[in-house]
Amino acid sequence: MGAVLLALATPVPLAGPAGAAGGGDSVTVDQVGTLAADGTITLSGSYRCAAGTPGTVLVGSTLRTAAESHGVGGTVATCDGASHAWTNRGRPEQSSVTSGPAHVDATLLSLSPTGLPLPTVLAAGAQDIDLRPAAA
Repeated sequence: MGAVLLALATPVPLAGPAGAAGGGDSVTVDQVGTLAADGTITLSGSYRCAAGTPGTVLVGSTLRTAAESHGVGGTVATCDGASHAWTNRGRPEQSSVTSGPAHVDATLLSLSPTGLPLPTVLAAGAQDIDLRPAAA
């Protein structure tokens, strides 16, 4: 699973345009994220993917600030046509991320169920957010 999460944080050529595979597939990003004292970033939002989507489906997120960009966690999606919440957490190494304005890109990816697990983008979303200190 670690390699799959790394794949979510690494730019790769993607098969097909966002939204092409599922029609009703979507992913959103909440307007607020948190930054814990230990550097752990928490991002969240919602997603929907069609029942019967083949392969493993993942929600990946990337936090971008003026100075740096970090992949933040990954969530295995439940594809049943209903809307679900996602939350990704990660603690980037060698990060100087601070509270304040940031940008998040989220992607709903399907990994092919046979052979090499090639990603297909089901949906993509983006949001400027306020990264706030996490409650102690």
